[in-house]
Amino acid sequence: CMAVEPGVFFGGAADGHGAENLDLYVTYDNGKTYKHFDLNHAAWGRNYTAHIDPRNKNIWFWLDYRSADRGQSWQKMNDCAAVFTHDQKSGALYGIGGNNPVSTRIVRSTDHGQSWETVTDIGEGEIRDIAINHLTQTLYIAT
Repeated sequence: CMAVEPGVFFGGAADGHGAENLDLYVTYDNGKTYKHFDLNHAAWGRNYTAHIDPRNKNIWFWLDYRSADRGQSWQKMNDCAAVFTHDQKSGALYGIGGNNPVSTRIVRSTDHGQSWETVTDIGEGEIRDIAINHLTQTLYIAT
């Protein structure tokens, strides 16, 4: 779940343990009501990321979906399975490449998640998290 501001948050939920799909929920009134998005997203079992673009608070990310209107509508991203972090200096976003959570590529977007370019490929393994040292610009990859 990602808190956007007081009373506004979004996140996914499955229909019970072992469910095959996740749905996305957004609330603008501190959880009194929820807007439900039946995205029929496969439950991956990991990398359930949510992120907000640091340069434009209207752009939200949930798994491989992007919203440019504060969660009112969602579009599937091409070549990014999950957004993990951003560079505080440039605002670039970093995520896992591809369209499933088992990827060996790190991707970057400099246009608010509209397109993604490969930064590096670790070759083998599974990327579980990405972090950036904002002072040295070093990317850290957890496998």
